[in-house]
Amino acid sequence: MDVRQLKNKNLTAFFPLADGVKLQLRFVNKERADQIRLDYIEREESGGKIKETLDVAGYERALAREIVVDWPGLLDGEDPLPVTPENVDWLMRDWLEFKQLVIGSGLSFELMLAASQKEAEKNCSATCAPGSTTPE
Repeated sequence: MDVRQLKNKNLTAFFPLADGVKLQLRFVNKERADQIRLDYIEREESGGKIKETLDVAGYERALAREIVVDWPGLLDGEDPLPVTPENVDWLMRDWLEFKQLVIGSGLSFELMLAASQKEAEKNCSATCAPGSTTPE
């Protein structure tokens, strides 16, 4: 398994979501996910004890904003739906399959790498060497 993209933090891949819709997602590593998580932990002190509570919905929306790059095929009427933080939040809140795909795939290096390789193989023309995903 080639982990160069993990070091460079630049791994993106397309995942099918619905008929004619693909999501381009960016891999978010554990360190970055933990940094985002810290912003959504609420601390409450009572009787000398500190209780921490995670705002799960806020955390997942923030992760999704980091993970989602593009969504070819999503339309607002006849126009492409722009990728904005507000639209990401709305889709995370109202579309279960969107949420599951974004969170489930965007945090998995193995899924991201496999999807990236599959896309590269699909896009490889006849000029690619056998077994390669890059032109000769």
